[in-house]
Amino acid sequence: VVSDNQKGGMLAAQALYEAGSRRPLLCSGIVASHTELYRRNISFVQECRRRGMLCANVEVGNDLQEPETVRTLQKAFQEAPDIDGVFVNSDLMAAQFLQLSRGADLKAARNLPLVGYDGIGVSKLLGISTIVQPIESVGECAVNLLVQIIDGKSVPEKSLLSVTYVARESTCHIPG
Repeated sequence: VVSDNQKGGMLAAQALYEAGSRRPLLCSGIVASHTELYRRNISFVQECRRRGMLCANVEVGNDLQEPETVRTLQKAFQEAPDIDGVFVNSDLMAAQFLQLSRGADLKAARNLPLVGYDGIGVSKLLGISTIVQPIESVGECAVNLLVQIIDGKSVPEKSLLSVTYVARESTCHIPG
């Protein structure tokens, strides 16, 4: 049971485009090519290309506050100073990115449109636009499939659940 990561990547690119971004940064962990996260990232990059956006990419660890990760992000902004929007692959990482951009560590990212992924409470609390995964529905579907398996019924190999985009303050462009 998974959420539709391809649609999520497309929605994130669309949201940044509509927020005025033409040179977004994809901020992601190191991703194996057989994973749903890889599909999300590829979909984001493809949708950026389709819209004429030039996408930069940076691979980081899951904790954006680690000194090495901060240096990696700073380097990305030095190498591509025209970055004008950011897609981060989780809401927790987006919250950390937002914190870094508000401090001295990543001033170049201050006030850039930002989109996270998951739809967890921290995104609402901090005003982060996000791609919402139907977390409760994923759990319900998994339980239903498990019951069917226990009952000896056949089940689909993969169940795909839709995602939605929720716009918040982080995609409202604020002149710097």
